[in-house]
Amino acid sequence: MSSSMYCKRGMRGSINPRFLFLLGLFSSLTVIQLGGISLFLIFAYMLFLYGLVRNNLSICINTKFLPFLVSIVFSFLVSLFSNLPSGYLINNIKGLLNYLIIFVLAFSIVESDNKETCLYELLSGLCCSCRVQSVWIIGQTILWNLLKIDVNKLIFSDILGLVEKASQYKGTGYVPTGLCWNAGGIAPILFLGFFLEKRLILKIIIAVSAFLTQSATLTIGMSLCIVFMIVYNVSKMNVLVKCKKNISSIFAGLVLILIFLFVSYRSFGVIRQQFDRLWEVFSYRIDGLLNSSSAMDSSTSAHLGYFTNLPYALGHGSFANAFFGFGINCSGFPYSAVTGQYSDQVWIVECDFVNILLNFGIIGFLFFYVWLMGGVLNLREKGAIFYAFLVIAFMGITYNLQYIWLIFIELILFSKKVTSSEFSLH
Repeated sequence: MSSSMYCKRGMRGSINPRFLFLLGLFSSLTVIQLGGISLFLIFAYMLFLYGLVRNNLSICINTKFLPFLVSIVFSFLVSLFSNLPSGYLINNIKGLLNYLIIFVLAFSIVESDNKETCLYELLSGLCCSCRVQSVWIIGQTILWNLLKIDVNKLIFSDILGLVEKASQYKGTGYVPTGLCWNAGGIAPILFLGFFLEKRLILKIIIAVSAFLTQSATLTIGMSLCIVFMIVYNVSKMNVLVKCKKNISSIFAGLVLILIFLFVSYRSFGVIRQQFDRLWEVFSYRIDGLLNSSSAMDSSTSAHLGYFTNLPYALGHGSFANAFFGFGINCSGFPYSAVTGQYSDQVWIVECDFVNILLNFGIIGFLFFYVWLMGGVLNLREKGAIFYAFLVIAFMGITYNLQYIWLIFIELILFSKKVTSSEFSLH
């Protein structure tokens, strides 16, 4: 049996690579929207229509993602009989269309005649997106500490009116979140960018920006990225001389970073204040997790509640809901019904494991993680990018990271038709 079938007359063709760069660039820049729709989705639909007109779209039938896609359709159908409020029904319809579109687009790109160019442009766009986010986070930190200016609110809410909420405030105060309204929302792009970037200075900037967000997801995840990067580089050393040279370079680099941080801490009051504030925040959260008598902040408490309340939320509906879920992007519905949290809003649970289980039920959950872990393992021979997706999969415990743009990227990169040599071209 052929591994794929093609739309209409089965014509293969070229995908416009410029769209791939734009998809990578705007993947994580979620505060930049038009009519409430992210630019990533706008460009994705444009590329789909472009491919439809040129008759070069493909549908793969030999992929572990297909059973999950079928379960998504069942979840959609079951949810129509689950008495969902209108806001969740709209989420459901949009979600189904988005999944179908990215599924077709991803495999059309993999099957295209210019796959190599498309992959290069996509990875370049992701790198640019990560650089923009990192620089923006550092800029946010400086402007807030020096002038108390919330640049996201000023530009994207007050001046442009693109989104109602463009920034994040916690119990500890303002936190920089990049071009997103939540620090967890930029975690995947920072993890990916950290491994895609070749230069050490850019990796350092990305790591610093991740720690500045004060996000537990980004702090733990970026720490894992650094450890994996060191392990990967050491494992690639084939001869003793090269080993000594690389170890010396790594050690010298770490020493220089520590000296720079120490001098900055001692010389600049603003930087010292930011370090002290970060330490206070992390100490507070760690104490909340390890000390049962300590009061946890609202974010930590809410995320732990996702797991403790999961059995009640999953059991809120019928047997069909337990097996097929409550609908696409509808995980907030059963959770609000059980806990009362955000009961007046349309929202999704901020934890991959719980969100996917409530969205797609037990069957969809199993199909998704069979596909995800199989795809991650398929990247083992394709370079350090394997570690980025390993961290993303693991950090799904702490936050909702499997956004539609990330699943689109995963569909392409997990494909066995994408070779190691094509990764190395970037």
